[in-house]
Amino acid sequence: MNQSLRKLTFFWAMLAALICGCAHSPEWDRKVGAEASKNLEANVGLYDDPKLTAYVNDIGQKVVSQVSNRQYDFQFHIIDQPVANAFSLPGGYVYVTRGLLALTDSPDELACVLGHETTHVIKRHAAQRMEAAEVPGIFALPGAVVGTISPIAGDLLAAPAQGVGGLFLAGYSRDQEREADRTGQELAARAGFDPHALSEFLDRLGQFETLDSNPGDQRIPSIFQTHPQTPERVAATRQRADELEATIVPPPLPHDRDPYVAMLDGLVLRDNPAAGIFVGDLFMDPTLGFAFTAPHGWSDVNMPIAVVTVSPKQDAAVLVDSPSGVNSPDQAAEQFIAELKRENVTAPPVESLTIGDLPARRVTLTQQDGGTVDYVEITWLQHRNVTYRLLAITTSSNLAAVRGVVESFHDLTPTERASIKVTRLRIAQVLPGETLADVSRRMDNQWDVKTTAVMNGVNENAPLRSGQRIKVAQTEAYVSP
Repeated sequence: MNQSLRKLTFFWAMLAALICGCAHSPEWDRKVGAEASKNLEANVGLYDDPKLTAYVNDIGQKVVSQVSNRQYDFQFHIIDQPVANAFSLPGGYVYVTRGLLALTDSPDELACVLGHETTHVIKRHAAQRMEAAEVPGIFALPGAVVGTISPIAGDLLAAPAQGVGGLFLAGYSRDQEREADRTGQELAARAGFDPHALSEFLDRLGQFETLDSNPGDQRIPSIFQTHPQTPERVAATRQRADELEATIVPPPLPHDRDPYVAMLDGLVLRDNPAAGIFVGDLFMDPTLGFAFTAPHGWSDVNMPIAVVTVSPKQDAAVLVDSPSGVNSPDQAAEQFIAELKRENVTAPPVESLTIGDLPARRVTLTQQDGGTVDYVEITWLQHRNVTYRLLAITTSSNLAAVRGVVESFHDLTPTERASIKVTRLRIAQVLPGETLADVSRRMDNQWDVKTTAVMNGVNENAPLRSGQRIKVAQTEAYVSP
């Protein structure tokens, strides 16, 4: 399960928890959507580019202006995820990922995608698909450990445990997708955008999914692939566009591609170092200025609210976060001990230690589980005036490994900071006589030629015109904003 999937699984779990057992109405949509959008921002994260976000919202507002008897105030945002996807929440919250933006090639394509998602909202498809299902968990930890911590400090485990061991929403039905295509195209067309762009985008998205060079973390995870691409669907949207073009006066015309792709210049592709990034086993957060090392072979989940690393057998995990409302390790430990006492749990001693040169406090809880001992160790430390909590849950066999993670926490060094790289979308202008392969070599393009062709909607062997703008992927040194 890749990191993007884990983040999104957590969000859908939170939404599923919100919607179970509720009566559905527009008022309910607004309430649930508002709460779910807050969880989404906290647990998955929005892309920090105000100018691009404003542009996406502007296109979306033009599309929803064509909705009659509108019951919701719509918002359009960019999710900080590399997978190419789009989704909507009840109440008018519509999202596209930065991975999807990188794949779009015109404002017409973006408008059609937003029209599609807007239709899911106005037709209340989300309310109709509230179906819960189990997904594989990464916190298959001994029940005794969870039982020890959950009643007294459940918030420590709630985010990752619910996220990857909880629930997700089922996909839309084929009829709902067809309706979203048809109505979404019409909304976009009446707003002045070319409805043919939807079939072009769906065709390109299908090609992108089948690329051999497509990194695993950029593929749409199957359980979230609510927008399957089929030749039948592409043909249907193309026919629908022809019908709209014949009936809308004046007929919508394609927008100029060049200004659109120029605006995408600098878009982050793949992992975004701004929220912290794993390079091998080393996690580095250039924004907060800390780093730690995970055991080799462990999996990881990096969310805005926490970073989690998990053993291959899922019998140990370390969660790193920053609890709110505490100003020091001492205060955090005191609050936790007080909580234990309120629950009539015997409080263990608080250990004073230093991790590197950082002051820290630690509490250790143990419980016998058959022939093994389960541990829950909570370490609080102070770094740059922020108190961090490092929660380790493990069996005795991994105790040294989780302590190694905790004790590796340190201030990000200049060398480590300088090693952080980011891959960004950049725009190249074709020189006279250049082929796509020539442009790729000149720009040190990280995509192969076939991928570059798909991302730009061109044939990899087709002649290019001088001055034509081509999207490429460049790896650069990361500079914190």
